[in-house]
Amino acid sequence: MTKHTAGPWQTDETIVFVEGKEEDFAICHTQAKHTNTLPYETSLANARLIATAPELLQALEETVEWMENASFDYSDGTVAHGVDQGEYYGWKGHKELVEKMKNAIAKAKGES
Repeated sequence: MTKHTAGPWQTDETIVFVEGKEEDFAICHTQAKHTNTLPYETSLANARLIATAPELLQALEETVEWMENASFDYSDGTVAHGVDQGEYYGWKGHKELVEKMKNAIAKAKGES
């Protein structure tokens, strides 16, 4: 597995590059100059999303670590006291959400 280029990344319109480096150190271009396959606004949005990838990956890894080590009170078998009800409510949901995040991390790192 090859590691991704270290962040932070930033954008200059549709070019994603490493922050603090010249634009010729581009990570990617979200719109080719010679084609108009995507609307320009979509290319800008894609560039912003791609540029946040290193930060999103780090935040997700930290969340998984916290969720795996946090002391939720499941004394009644289902309720994590102090956690709002929702799709991943309770112990089973907690485990499912952690697994979903781990799968996304593995995919981002090329491990799945």
